[in-house]
Amino acid sequence: MQNTRFRCLKFTLTAIVTLVILGVGASYTRNLWLPGVAEVLVRDDQLHETQDYLILLMGDMRQRPKAAAGYYESGRVKRILMARAEDSDAVKFGLMRSEAELSRELIIKYGVPSSVIETVNAPPNTSTYDEARCYLKFLREHPEVKKVALLTSWYHSSRALWTFQRIFEGSGITLSVVTAPTSGFTAGNWWTSEVGMITIFSEYIKWFHNYRRLAHLSAK
Repeated sequence: MQNTRFRCLKFTLTAIVTLVILGVGASYTRNLWLPGVAEVLVRDDQLHETQDYLILLMGDMRQRPKAAAGYYESGRVKRILMARAEDSDAVKFGLMRSEAELSRELIIKYGVPSSVIETVNAPPNTSTYDEARCYLKFLREHPEVKKVALLTSWYHSSRALWTFQRIFEGSGITLSVVTAPTSGFTAGNWWTSEVGMITIFSEYIKWFHNYRRLAHLSAK
């Protein structure tokens, strides 16, 4: 009995010491491997051809509208398209305007003609999956559209493109994705701020949810 207890104690102490050593090692080398945790989420295509539409995904009004205006001014997109996200209570009660409305005004302030900015007339979206279905329905009414780029934040880029590719399967539309910078953190320092950690961890959870929902659909 004593030998058994001794072996259990020895195993427990060995396991604790091993975990401590691994933890200390991981902490000292975090600058080497933690950036990769975020970088695997990034997809940023180079737009070598002019896109028929740039779809501005909702979620960051501080950076994405300005980036959208920049892509239009560079001549890489012909038109900008957006759809309303789920309204907050403040929007529902008329205390403020929706993110799509404010984003449109910002893009115009950045110098983009209002005539090239379109808003999809559809119920507010609550997820990337909803947005993809909403835009596909709109674009099916415009068969002349062949090339579309998505604009979103870097950490959301690979999941956004993956989701859209599966929803757009067989549509004949070529999809690409470009990114806007993020305020407060980057792929190289996301673990140094609370918002960065929450954003990256939640993105992995959303990836898992989307994969379970859409993995049965093949993409080109």
